[in-house]
Amino acid sequence: MPLLKDANAAWPDRYLFIHVGRWLKGKAAESKYAQCAVRFRRFRLVNNQELYDIQADPGETKNVAEEHADVVAAMRAAYDEWWEEVLPALENEDVVGPKVNPFKERYWRQFGGGPKDLKALNRSLSNGRGGSGTRRSGVRGLLEPGAAADLLAAVVSGKIMAHLGGPVC
Repeated sequence: MPLLKDANAAWPDRYLFIHVGRWLKGKAAESKYAQCAVRFRRFRLVNNQELYDIQADPGETKNVAEEHADVVAAMRAAYDEWWEEVLPALENEDVVGPKVNPFKERYWRQFGGGPKDLKALNRSLSNGRGGSGTRRSGVRGLLEPGAAADLLAAVVSGKIMAHLGGPVC
């Protein structure tokens, strides 16, 4: 709250850690430096390799890691300390999800559709004509060149509504 009340309030420097926590099961340790960044003052360390001076280079076009090895070392040490602290809290690592996605299940109950309808749509599309003689399947096939007639038929029949997340306008 201090900054909301007073824009000139004392605010200590601190590191900001960014990490996209998506990896294969059991691969947390190997993913430590994947899709991560550390921000401190005017610098941003990306994926533990690239250092950018975002004050002088906001577009992050010039890696200045070699010129500021001391900054890189300090940011790596701070990130390593943060990682060791947060790693034990990754409690979802071994969780097995539900058989059916609950969001999809509720959607299907409200608007109809579901896995059976999707399989039927996939079968009907894979038997149709495709642009350049290609075989199409599923919703991906709807978006290939030459599939306008199939798309229109699916929209008119209402089959596509449950698979694209809502009515087609």
